[in-house]
Order: sequence, then C-alpha cells, then structure tokens
Amino acid sequence: MNTIQQAPPPMPTHQGMQSGTTVNAGTALTEQSRAVAEALGKMQVAKQFPRNENEAYSKIIQACGRMAFAKSALYSYPKGGQQVSGPSIRMAEMLIRCWGNCETGLKELSQRNGESEMMAYTWDYETNTVFVKNFAVKHERKAGGSTKKLTDQRDIYELTANNGTRRQRATMLAAIPDYIVEDAVAVVKQTLAGGSDEPIGDRIRKMIAAFGKIGVTESMIEKYLGHEISLIDSDAIVDLSGVFNSIKSGDFKASQYFSDLSKKEPEKAVAEVNETLAAPPQSTSRDDI
Repeated sequence: MNTIQQAPPPMPTHQGMQSGTTVNAGTALTEQSRAVAEALGKMQVAKQFPRNENEAYSKIIQACGRMAFAKSALYSYPKGGQQVSGPSIRMAEMLIRCWGNCETGLKELSQRNGESEMMAYTWDYETNTVFVKNFAVKHERKAGGSTKKLTDQRDIYELTANNGTRRQRATMLAAIPDYIVEDAVAVVKQTLAGGSDEPIGDRIRKMIAAFGKIGVTESMIEKYLGHEISLIDSDAIVDLSGVFNSIKSGDFKASQYFSDLSKKEPEKAVAEVNETLAAPPQSTSRDDI
C-alpha cells in the first residue's frame, strides 16, 4: 500500500536513481539543507500558481482521445484466472504532467549484501502530500530455471529500474483523484474500440503480425480468447492491446498469457505466423495494434 506523508518529508527532490555512496557528515548536512530549500521553493511556487483542475481534466481527456497515446495507455495481466487491466506507466506519466505541481521519482537508497534498497515516490507540492513505496531488489535474475547473480552496475541499474516502474506508477496514480483516472481509462477504451477509421479486419491483421514477432501464433490468440480470430470485436482488441503492452514493456512474459508458447521454439512460432500472412509482417511497435 502507499505510504502517505506530510511535511517535512525526508526525501530528495530530484528525479532518477543514484547509487548508495559514503559521504562525510558535513557534505550530508549541506545536501540536506539544499534539498529542504529546494522543496520549500517548489511548494511556494505551487501555492502561487495552483492547478486549474478543470483545465487539467480537459487536457487529460483530450490526450486519451488520441489513438497514438491510447495504444500504450493500458496494461493487462493474468491473476487468479482472470485478466486485470489498468493504466500503464505511460498513462500515469501523462496524468501527472497534466495535473501539474507534482514531482515523481525512483531512487536507489543503498546497495549492500547483494540487494538494493529502493524508494518510489510522488510528491504533490500543492497539497504537500507524498506517496511513498519502499522496497528491496535482490541483484539476481532468473532464467531457464536457474538464478544468476548480477555484479555489473548496468545490469543492476536495469533490474532496479524495471522493478521500480510498477511501484512508481502506483504512487503516481495515488496522487490523482480516482474519478479522473477512471474517466481517463474509459475514454482510452472508447478510443481503442472505435476511434479508428481503419477497418477492423486490417487492425486484426496488424495485431496478428505484431504478436507473431514475439512468437505468439494465431492459434494461441484464439485459445486465449476462446473463439476464432474472425469473431474478434472491439472489446477483444482493447484486451489484446493491454496484453501486448504488458509483454513489450517487460512486465510479463508472453508465456504467462499463452501457455502453448512454452512448448514451442520461438523461432518456429514466428515462422508459422509468417507463413500464414500474405503480406510481410509489420513492425512490433505498440502502434501496430
């Protein structure tokens, strides 16, 4: 759950992650004083120029009505035999940007004993409310049934950043009123379902090609949906868009949605898809769905 703090929150005010380092007391005190002064300045500016909630809401709804944004605005993942969907990190970033007077970040507080202590936060300077999630990430990666210890700093950075994305998204969404998030999701679904002049048959064809690039065949999609590809409607396209976004972002593996994928060599699956397509396969970017 999100931890909600009131001033003065003892946290840094700049975004991004930094490695844990050893500093002397004087340097630490200077940095703390600078951070406090910077935070107070930002809160003062936020009070002088408060957000216009109606204007912010209008900007959010306009963004959700654009197909280019809507394609990356939702995620979907399997849980307890059901599909759970919601706003993606891309939507959370847009909401915070339009809402204004907020700062969000992901920081590495320390590294020791083969793990990183992390903090994700979103700070609303106007209300002086901070939403915080603290968590630890072990420096290891599981692959092929084995666990590999990570020692390279770039690998560790990528691991901690990937693990922190979901926590940061949660703090960002907590800072936005629920009704705005719900309305944004509803508009995105409407945009994905019927906001394109492109025939649904062409959209389905591009979707199959995009999934094929990650080894998901047409038959796997049909098994996931529980019916033939030809029966896909706008709701199914919205669902599959969320699935595709979750796989491409690295939050989930394709095999978590399509159980048959673990039984096939990815290269064979891709070849099977390509054989069924009359046209060359399309790009695998989110714009393909």
